[in-house]
Amino acid sequence: MKHFIAMLLAVIVLMTTGFSADYRGDQSVRVNAGDSLVTDLISGSRYVDILGYIDGDVYSGCQRMNVEGEVTDDIFSGAQEIIIKGKVGGMVVSAGQYITIEGEVGGDVIAFGAEVRVTPLAHIKGNLFVGSGSLMLDGGRVDGWIKGGAGQLYLNGSVGEQVSLEAGDVRFGGDYNAPQGTKLTLKKYLDKDAGNLPANLEIVIKKQKAFYQSGFFYWSLIAMFIVGLLISLIFKNFTYNLLNVAGQNILKNAGVGFLFLIAVPIAIIILAVLILTIPAALILLAFFLILLYLSSIFSGLYVGKYLFGLMGKKEERPSLVLPLIVGLLIIVLLSRLPFIGWLIKLAVISFGMGSFVVYLWGFKKVEPTTSK
Repeated sequence: MKHFIAMLLAVIVLMTTGFSADYRGDQSVRVNAGDSLVTDLISGSRYVDILGYIDGDVYSGCQRMNVEGEVTDDIFSGAQEIIIKGKVGGMVVSAGQYITIEGEVGGDVIAFGAEVRVTPLAHIKGNLFVGSGSLMLDGGRVDGWIKGGAGQLYLNGSVGEQVSLEAGDVRFGGDYNAPQGTKLTLKKYLDKDAGNLPANLEIVIKKQKAFYQSGFFYWSLIAMFIVGLLISLIFKNFTYNLLNVAGQNILKNAGVGFLFLIAVPIAIIILAVLILTIPAALILLAFFLILLYLSSIFSGLYVGKYLFGLMGKKEERPSLVLPLIVGLLIIVLLSRLPFIGWLIKLAVISFGMGSFVVYLWGFKKVEPTTSK
């Protein structure tokens, strides 16, 4: 199994990085000012600091990522905190708790976070797609459009094309400028303290159906319970070992899962385009979809087991039935929260998927000894 996972990861890395990449997995990865890296950087470390020059892409799953130098191509990052102060030639795809754009981005920015902030020094030459608890366009410039949604929205910068956002609370600053128009989808009309409303503002009031009013919600929840119970009962030893591995380094597992979540679909597309490798693409797709579904179930099981452990129930091998039910119910409800539910869902999937990958990577078969 370990050799299979190693080969799979090697294929993914080769296919997605142009057959040239530098992988670093230390506690801290740092490209110093004045240093150059003429290849892609793949990092699963805790801290990533890019102060120098990288002629390629950056794939990072970490706790904090800081870019003050230059990256000529794209950045794909999942971290608790992401700060872009330098220059990025391509696009930025990021997911984290705090995301700050304070430099120049030559392409699009796709940001998923609890808080996404665009500072007065920022210049995004492409589009901005955001899904967050709050979006702070606190100055700065976006040459393209802004789309997506946020729970709290503050608009006080320059936007070249149309702004189309779904939001809860909205405020406008005095420097907000969007000549192509601003369209907001809200649950209620704006309050009086919303600020200086732009002249070309369009507001759509939308009342959504609550998730608990859908039969599909209950069907999918029950199905997850059944699948989780079958796995924990049939593959009991595997489940306990996986739980132990998951708890050893939560942030690292989530980072690995995020990288896997990005790299595998790209590898599948490339394998499918090459025609002769379509069977390999289908096998990889099946493996990925199964892992994607099981990731949420396993994360729910881990959350339930952790909570029961806090309550003093720390048997060596306790029953996993109640932890599974409680954990799945918690993550499913949290993932339904407005505006940030998808971020919780992403974290849940990344953690579960990363735990699987880390466990399978470290899985070793005991080879029988041969007597001479």
